[in-house]
Amino acid sequence: MATAAMCCKPPAPRRAAFVIIFIVIVLWLLDPIAIWPTTMQPDTSSSKSLGAPTGSTSQIPQTPAPQAPKLDIDFSIDDESWELGIPFSLDALRETCEDVPVWHEGMWLNMFENSGGLGNQRNFFLTGLRYGIAAGFTGIVLPKLRKRSDTDLVDLFSGEQEFDHMFDSGHLIRTLAAACPRIKVVMSVEEIPNHKHAVVRKDLTPQHLANHMTHEDMSGIIPGNYWANRFNDDFMYWMDDELKSRPSVNRPFIISWPWANFFNWPVYAGDYLEFANSFGRLLRIRQDARDLAQVVLREMAHQHPALFGKAPDEPATSPLLSYHALHLRTEYDRLQWWKSAEEVRAAAAEWVGRSEARLVYVACGDPQQIPIFNASIRDLPEKPVLITKDLILRSANASQEAVEALKLLESMTWDEQALVDYLVMLRCHRFWGISYSTFSGAVALYRRMLKKGLRTLRWPQRSDRYSELWGIYGSYHGHWLHFYDHSWA
Repeated sequence: MATAAMCCKPPAPRRAAFVIIFIVIVLWLLDPIAIWPTTMQPDTSSSKSLGAPTGSTSQIPQTPAPQAPKLDIDFSIDDESWELGIPFSLDALRETCEDVPVWHEGMWLNMFENSGGLGNQRNFFLTGLRYGIAAGFTGIVLPKLRKRSDTDLVDLFSGEQEFDHMFDSGHLIRTLAAACPRIKVVMSVEEIPNHKHAVVRKDLTPQHLANHMTHEDMSGIIPGNYWANRFNDDFMYWMDDELKSRPSVNRPFIISWPWANFFNWPVYAGDYLEFANSFGRLLRIRQDARDLAQVVLREMAHQHPALFGKAPDEPATSPLLSYHALHLRTEYDRLQWWKSAEEVRAAAAEWVGRSEARLVYVACGDPQQIPIFNASIRDLPEKPVLITKDLILRSANASQEAVEALKLLESMTWDEQALVDYLVMLRCHRFWGISYSTFSGAVALYRRMLKKGLRTLRWPQRSDRYSELWGIYGSYHGHWLHFYDHSWA
């Protein structure tokens, strides 16, 4: 029995070898560098990081570069069905078009006086188109946009440029075809059938129709939008009474709203909420500006990893990011009744301190204002990092993608570059702007939909959870406060 028992035990040397191998494996799992032979380590002597010195670095202490956290962030801005997670309701547009009592074949809308920056250009077009839908127009001429002078920001009429200078015409045409198939879109008046035989009017305004209906001057009492829900009837009455005829394919009518016919449709009083909060998305920002905005966001994450991330105290699904943004409207083209540049800078600095922002994106059309503003916040207890799209793309740490993006940015006009600012500011944690700036208003109005989406009600005038508008709140019309009741997000 003893002999049998002995034959079942492994020899002592084999047991010792087994124990040694077991210990080595455990130690290797705990610290492979300490156990593995140095001759088996990967050879990194020839690998160099981008921008590292080419000489000997044996005497230079190496400090690892801060690594950006892996952020689960979608840097995209929008697509054709959503923006900032807010859906676009094609059904709301379709239902509004279906409610039009009479469509007039041969009635064309030609909007040719669109001018200004993004806020004005959007509402020139949207207001004109909304009245056109209400009146039963069956065609629109895609407008040319008035070009701002490259040397004088005050000159808004230095030439013409295509609609795609700001907006995605393909998206507009596709969406109208799906929602309002009765409306045809052409690129020029020459494409209108029988345009040489057309009746052309360039002086018609909603106020004119209101005056015509009541046979008295209503412009000082009702800004025309009182008649929005009966605009189709008013238009037919005007045609029968003043023109003594109706349009047709053989004898079309081409109507042009004159300059400054905007901000007078009652957005939240004259339409369904779903329509009011979707209609503005007919105008989608041009593709290359959206691409540039995404590059800027990625570079912010790359260059400021410790300060960039998802917005705190927001739902996990929120598209908002941790940086703050402000619109420093201090350019020299401001009007006389606006606040001075000094007052704007002081108010913006106060907000930065109050908001405890750590990373602040600044949009300003005058680069010289940025160092001035930076000096105004230098005494804050915790001075934040100020960034602009230019500073981000010109940074010494910028990626090759940013270098290429900078070339595109520099090729853009003043108003085109503002499109990038608009898109970047949409995704900030908190936004500060100017009450009498239609650009600031466009940012605040859209961000307001983050909470209730297409059920969002009108802007409360000064601030909400996401945005604050500082400025002048004395006169509803005189200080442009009516803009917020007559503008589409």
